[in-house]
Amino acid sequence: MFLDEVGELPRATQVKLLRVLEERQVLRVGGRVPRSIDVRFLSATHRDLEAEVAREAFRQDLYFRLDGVTLTIPPLRERALDIAPLVQLFAAKASQSFERPHVPAVSAEALSLLERYSWPGNIRELRNVIERAVMLCTGDTLLPEHLPAKMTTGGAPAAPARGADAASGEPREPLPPRGAAAREAEPSEKQRIVEALEKCVGNQTYAAKLLGISRRTLVSRIKEYGLPRPRKPRMPAPDT
Repeated sequence: MFLDEVGELPRATQVKLLRVLEERQVLRVGGRVPRSIDVRFLSATHRDLEAEVAREAFRQDLYFRLDGVTLTIPPLRERALDIAPLVQLFAAKASQSFERPHVPAVSAEALSLLERYSWPGNIRELRNVIERAVMLCTGDTLLPEHLPAKMTTGGAPAAPARGADAASGEPREPLPPRGAAAREAEPSEKQRIVEALEKCVGNQTYAAKLLGISRRTLVSRIKEYGLPRPRKPRMPAPDT
């Protein structure tokens, strides 16, 4: 059983997990008799658990129970040689998801930009960038123009927003602007949404990924700007 971001567990849940680790039994919701388990536990976290124990945010007994064999994985920015094979892997998965007949190659210029980027979001950020690039690519090669502007212009990545999502480590979407700022930003944002929907043939899920927002936010913006609800294209009937 893989426990991702175990450092984010509330104290009450830590107590329950420690009991399971010690007794090797679980009590199902609504159950009356504990059931024995025979599993190996793996856990991961981006936090310094020793520091969390020192400030009493993480139970010391649970830390020692989990601290069997520890592997420290350097951040992606310190593993530039791993980027190329990861790009190929994520490009292949994205191509399969988008039903592309062939996996696009990666140009030397695009790969160089990817290897020089600092990757504050680590593997998750790289995966999202490649999914976006595969979505935008209409040819056989991923080019710098398919990458986010922050990589091609040399700008520093934006600092995480306050209140980052604890599960993914990625910043939450900012609240929509209000008042004069909203009126000023409306035309450009509305146009970006229209263009994204056109590129994705009305598919809201892909359009939201292209825009870097959630599908729920995209649907909210479509209603706010009074845009027609896109319809999925009809597939031609098979030949008989």
